[in-house]
Order: sequence, then C-alpha cells, then structure tokens
Amino acid sequence: MLFRSPVVWVGNATNVLVISNAVPANSVKELIELARKDPGKLNYATSGIGTISHLTSEQASLYESCVRRMMGEIETSEGIQRRGVVLAALIKLKQICNHPSQLLKDLPEGAMPDPARSGKCIRLLEMLDAVLAEGDQALVFTQFRQMGNLLQGMIRKRFDKEVLFLHGGNSLPQRQQIVQDRKSTRLNSSHLV
Repeated sequence: MLFRSPVVWVGNATNVLVISNAVPANSVKELIELARKDPGKLNYATSGIGTISHLTSEQASLYESCVRRMMGEIETSEGIQRRGVVLAALIKLKQICNHPSQLLKDLPEGAMPDPARSGKCIRLLEMLDAVLAEGDQALVFTQFRQMGNLLQGMIRKRFDKEVLFLHGGNSLPQRQQIVQDRKSTRLNSSHLV
C-alpha cells in the first residue's frame, strides 16, 4: 500500500514466512502448490489478530481506499474539521477490519454475511470451534450493534445454535428475558453477542 505520509508513525513490522524442514518446499511457489494439492494438511500460525495478515484482499483494498480518501481530505481541511475527518476515517477503518459489509451495507435484509470476507470473522469462528469442542461457552463483545447483527447470523448459521444478542437497543424486559434465557438449561450452549 502506498501512502503519502502517515498521520502518526506507530512502527514498522516485517512479515516472515517460516516452514519446517519436514515440509517439502523450497520456495513460496512450491509451498502454495503443496497447499493447493493437499488442502488441510498444512498447519499455520500468524503474527496475531489485528495484523495485516488478518485482512482479506477485499478488506485490504477497502482499507487502502479509505486511507487515501482520508489523506486527500486532510490536505484540504484544518482544525476541528480535520479532526473530524480523521475520526470518521477511524470509524470506517474499524468497520472494514470487522467485516466489509459493516461499512458497505451491501447485504439484503435477512441475508447471511460470508465470514470468508473478513479475516477477523474467520478467526472468531475458528476460536468458537475450539471453545465448543471443549464443551465451553462464549461471550463475544463488539463496539458496533450492526456488527453484532452480522455476528449473530454468522454464528447461528455456522453452529446451528441459538445466539442471544444483548445490545443498547434492547428494552429492559428484553434484556431481562435474554439474561433469563442465558441462565436456563434450555439455552445453556448458546452464544451471547
């Protein structure tokens, strides 16, 4: 990604690809061929959630476009307006990192979002797989109500389980019912977003 200049320089990180000597690949091209030939055989680890490796190509493209737009607007603004441009861009960047549909609002009413469009959603579902395999439960937090709606649909579809969604728009009786449902054995294996 090319940027004119950063708003604030936080740091610089190097991406490294390390493979075991047991893997019969001597180049990235050979590693990709091996992975395509036998899907699911290779295991991997990453540098962590929130790193560039957790953005899908769609997310990376949207992210770059948003930053370029912000940088252009910053050049023509000053003072409180400039701060507003940065704040608005930060919100958009958070939405892009969550799931492209949160920013684009491109899903028809009731449509299920595709988790494969978001590195963060892919990782969340992997983590929930592990949690459920151990017979445990999960509590998932998000800053955005719209993302909660997307997560509720994804989790319900993936695990075929009831997903309770507690958010600021719930009335007091709704919140009380959600808490009661959560405590009941009837929904003991549900997820709460």
